[in-house]
Amino acid sequence: MEDLNLALLAKLGWIFCTVNDKLWVQMLKAKYYRYKTFFEGDCSYADSWLWKGISKSKDLLSKGMCFLVGDGTSIDIWKDPWVPFIPGFRPTPFTPSGNRELGCNMVSDFIIKPTWIWDIVKLQRVFDQAIVDNITKIQITPNQTQDQLAWIHNSKGDFSVKSAYLTDQQVRFSSPRHHPKEVWKLIWNSHLHERYIILLWRLFWDILPI
Repeated sequence: MEDLNLALLAKLGWIFCTVNDKLWVQMLKAKYYRYKTFFEGDCSYADSWLWKGISKSKDLLSKGMCFLVGDGTSIDIWKDPWVPFIPGFRPTPFTPSGNRELGCNMVSDFIIKPTWIWDIVKLQRVFDQAIVDNITKIQITPNQTQDQLAWIHNSKGDFSVKSAYLTDQQVRFSSPRHHPKEVWKLIWNSHLHERYIILLWRLFWDILPI
C-alpha cells in the first residue's frame, strides 16, 4: 500500500513539473519553489503536508522523468535530466569547472544554429566520448519546438500511476535470482488449488494485499 501511495504522489509531482495552469501548482511554486529545479533542495519542518508528500516522490520520478530536447533553451545542462541513454539522465563533465570555462549552462549552448546540429567539438571539450555519443543520439530539428518533460517508460512519454508503480518495483518484478525458474515450474505445475498457487506467487513477490 505504501508503494502505491508513493506512485500516487508521483502523479502529483508529475503534474507539478509539467502543468502550470493549475491554481494549486501556481500556489506551491510561489511558496516553495525556491530552487531552480524540482530535484534540488529538501523540505523543511514547517512545509505543508502536500509539499512534503510531493517531495517524497522525487526519487521515483527521477527514474523516468527526462526532457525531450526541443530548442534547448529551458534545459539546464547540469541540473535537469535530458540524456535518456545514461543513468540518471544527467551528463557529468570531465571536471567540475569544465562548463564554466566554456560558458555553457543550457542545452542550447551545445547546438549550432541555424543548422541545428550538435556542436561536437564543444561537446568533446566537456564530456568523454561515451557521453558525447549518447548526446548525439538525441535528434534535434530546426522547427525550434519547446523542450518538454516526458516519462521514458511509456512509448508516448505519458506518465501514469501504473507505470510509476511498476518502475519503482522493477527490481522486485524482474529479478529471478531469489526465485529460480525451477521453483516457479514446480508451483504452476502442482495440483494445488488455483487460489493457493496465486497466494504462493504473491508471497514470493511480497505483494500480498493489506
